[in-house]
Amino acid sequence: MTLPTDDQKKRAAAWFDSLRDDLCAALEDLEDAFAGAGEASPPGRFERTAWRREGGGGGVMSVLHGRVFEKAGVNVSTVSG
Repeated sequence: MTLPTDDQKKRAAAWFDSLRDDLCAALEDLEDAFAGAGEASPPGRFERTAWRREGGGGGVMSVLHGRVFEKAGVNVSTVSG
């Protein structure tokens, strides 16, 4: 079995980060489009929290609390070890 190169790992991590960004944007667009008129609270937006893993790696948790989606999460982890 051939192990992935550092370049392949970086490209994969970038692809998953981009996918996360696209998914978060699409869910926020739905919050904008389908939130009821006259709502007191604004459409939900993702809050991102980075974390690190002892021994290598980490990730970003993206959580939305909204009007259309009570709670939505799109998380990416890149760990090793």
